[in-house]
Amino acid sequence: MGLQGFERKLERLVEGAFSKTFSSQIQPVEIGRSIIRRLETQRTITTEGTTIPNNIVVHLNPNDTERLGSIVTSLADELCSLVRDHANAEKYRLVGPIDITLVSNPAIQIGQIDVQTSFDQGRGANRGVLITTQGERFPLNNDVTTLGRLTTCDIALTDSQSSRLHAEIIKTSEGYEIIDKDSTNGTRVNGKRISKHNLIVGDEIRFGKTSFIFQADDMVSVANEK
Repeated sequence: MGLQGFERKLERLVEGAFSKTFSSQIQPVEIGRSIIRRLETQRTITTEGTTIPNNIVVHLNPNDTERLGSIVTSLADELCSLVRDHANAEKYRLVGPIDITLVSNPAIQIGQIDVQTSFDQGRGANRGVLITTQGERFPLNNDVTTLGRLTTCDIALTDSQSSRLHAEIIKTSEGYEIIDKDSTNGTRVNGKRISKHNLIVGDEIRFGKTSFIFQADDMVSVANEK
């Protein structure tokens, strides 16, 4: 999508939503542009591809944050979604979930934007693995990993309570998402039946009587370059 495409989308989704109530000298699209420019300068090449920071802190003058008022949380959520789309479109990788925080900083002049970024692995995993109660490991190397009783599934389940195609685990820019494929007995994560769920390290996944623990498999570690 590139920076220009990102900016066009930000203008439509963010400015369109908030233009009637936004009174600060700083427009939301300017924050988005500043974030993307910072991310582009902080790209890091790893064995897994190009990685960008996922922890983003936007410093604004207190007057500007005050004028943002009640839309701060909504704006941060919109910016997270747009950064996620940008990362997916550019095939960038992230070491964990995207987190964007807008903070007041009196050292920043009115109308200025200072973006600081860092790599935060958080609770997600860049490379995941499923581990059985017996210690058997199933690395999640594919973009889509299928699980079920079908012999064509990537991870075959022998449990009679599991379905032929029980679930899929999809690799995303932020980690892994598990999706139940309308199985008869359902998929449970940490005891709760789910239709889909963003996996975090330590999650217990159960298909019928078969259970796995989701863990990071040699999680990529990168340092922030100033």
